Amino acid sequence: MSLAQISLLSALLISFVSGQSCPILRSLLDDNSLVPVGPNNDICILDRPNCCTKSTEERLLTKTKEIFKNRIFLVLNELLGKVDKDNKAKLPMMTKFLSSLTLSLDTKKMLNERFYSFLEGEDTLGDLDLDEIQTSAAIGALNTGLGTKVSDECRDMLFFELQPLKEAQQKYIYSVLLMLRGYTLLKDLISTIQLPDMTEQCYIAAVRGGMKFGGCNLCQGETEGSQPCKMLCRNILSGCLKGHILSREYLQRLTQDLIDLNADVKSFHTEVYNEVKQLSAVIDGKISTDQEFFSSCGDLRSGGSIAKEDYKFELEYTRLDALQSLDSAWLCTYVFSGVSEVNCWNRTNVDEYRVNVYEFTKEGQAQNPEVPGDGPDVDLEDIITQYNSFKFSKNQLSQGQTFTDSGALSHLSLTTLLIVTHIFCIF
Repeated sequence: MSLAQISLLSALLISFVSGQSCPILRSLLDDNSLVPVGPNNDICILDRPNCCTKSTEERLLTKTKEIFKNRIFLVLNELLGKVDKDNKAKLPMMTKFLSSLTLSLDTKKMLNERFYSFLEGEDTLGDLDLDEIQTSAAIGALNTGLGTKVSDECRDMLFFELQPLKEAQQKYIYSVLLMLRGYTLLKDLISTIQLPDMTEQCYIAAVRGGMKFGGCNLCQGETEGSQPCKMLCRNILSGCLKGHILSREYLQRLTQDLIDLNADVKSFHTEVYNEVKQLSAVIDGKISTDQEFFSSCGDLRSGGSIAKEDYKFELEYTRLDALQSLDSAWLCTYVFSGVSEVNCWNRTNVDEYRVNVYEFTKEGQAQNPEVPGDGPDVDLEDIITQYNSFKFSKNQLSQGQTFTDSGALSHLSLTTLLIVTHIFCIF
């Protein structure tokens, strides 16, 4: 075959490969100078004429880097938005509790600072004057429920009757503070997850796998419309996220903890209302039968109507949001849409992907051939330490204990101590 014939054959092959113009790559890279050339690739494993040179591959890699990470974290960002919205909806529970306290303005300001510091992870609750807060909170709830102010004299005359309401208020505000603390921790965790970049091996795998934004499947004309294989996509995304195996575990744990705490807050809020309602009935009875009480507190008669503050307890998020956030199967199906099961782009050509899909565990990803290396370095040490403290407090709450850090008494022992002290003072 003559040199002229060889040149003509090469030209025909190039023309056949990409219709002479490489239209998708031209559009993607905004470069009308691109034309098919002979195989000259570093990233893409192509052995015949195609639209990609080494320079074009680097541009595809850059394009992928601009978009790929944000797409991987798309569901995580959606979860963050839902958490932030719910956090803002729940914050008034704390501020309204503070507003209801029958304490001085300076004391309320101090408590507000302590509470906000607690939400940021500082131990600022252990040395509070719980008796003062309990009593003030109980009277504040009673004031709201009855629609009138309870005097100091009436408060003293209702010392024993106030104890259940004081306990309910303490559990309520502590559960609210823990829930808000959990929101701060969850948002910190998500920010920590998103901080490190994907590895270079991840981005190269995304380009080779034809992942949506610029890949080797665009280099060959007949595959310009082909989609990456779903199983290949899953291995690539799992490999890219292999540094987040522990992150995903704590994301799910913390989300479930917050769902549980939301149920606790709702339960304690109802308990406070029921205690106010029951106490108002007791007050009505004492007004009717106790002349001394009637003389001092006759204006506290409720008439059976008790006001109740309503909050939105429905959550913006579910456990499923956390499960899907870093899940390769979900991401490939719904975020990187258009993946195929068979006859899809399989790294070098249109084919069926026959490699195993490896579990999202350290052991599983060690066998994943698509993304070599260890993955991004995610520093969770501080988050895990804070989570363990948060989890301990949540477990204590489930056992009826609150404000127990730094040796503070639980609400149960505190109430017992107050009753004994009061009896001693009487005698």
